[in-house]
Amino acid sequence: TGYRELCVLFSALDCNFMSERVFYRILNMISPLVGKVAEEAIENNRNIIKQIAEHNPDMIGDDGMVQVPAQTDTVYNNPIRGQGYSSPGTQSVTAVMENVTKDKRIIAIQAFNQLCSKNNVNCKHSDSECGRNYEPTETIDSTERVASQKNYETLVNSGIRVLRLCHDSVQSSRHLRGMRDMAEQYGLPSPISSPCTAHMKRNTSKQVHKIKFSAEALQGFPKYQVTKRAMAIGCCFSDRISV
Repeated sequence: TGYRELCVLFSALDCNFMSERVFYRILNMISPLVGKVAEEAIENNRNIIKQIAEHNPDMIGDDGMVQVPAQTDTVYNNPIRGQGYSSPGTQSVTAVMENVTKDKRIIAIQAFNQLCSKNNVNCKHSDSECGRNYEPTETIDSTERVASQKNYETLVNSGIRVLRLCHDSVQSSRHLRGMRDMAEQYGLPSPISSPCTAHMKRNTSKQVHKIKFSAEALQGFPKYQVTKRAMAIGCCFSDRISV
């Protein structure tokens, strides 16, 4: 929920809302406190998984670590495609969720920011109040691998090892490569790849959309329906994908 949405909500309640400047100033003030609470909650989630492992010997590996299946993905702050405008992302959040319980609790998370909250050209970006922890010269997509490495390190230091990783890409995943790099450094078994079926279906549909169908294949359809028919065929192909 953003500032504009809150303004609409308070207007419906016939109440005046604070100015945008004050709103974001308050957010910056409480951000460290919220971050601390989130870290404690995630640590508690890891402890819950360890408690479950105490009653499930199969979750304990030969190395004595708790081995769990997990899933991970990264979200960015750039607008969703199809909104009529676009801008490059400047922030990313990569979370790791356990696949042991139905709650899918977050057990590790990393956030990267390329913006300076001080908005000062003389800022050295070295203190916690600045907020920037990733160089603007780097592509924000590259945070996927770095974040996965840090998340894996956090889990290993907590006595948890990722056994199987559900990730976004079918053929090449920065998340998977990042975790496998860290597993090699720690001398631990590499996480087993488990591509996300939702992403598999989406990628298949995109590939079908790129196919140039012959005139015979789309014979009888007007030109304005050709694209729609190609999309429909892509959906049919993607619907056939299953685990």
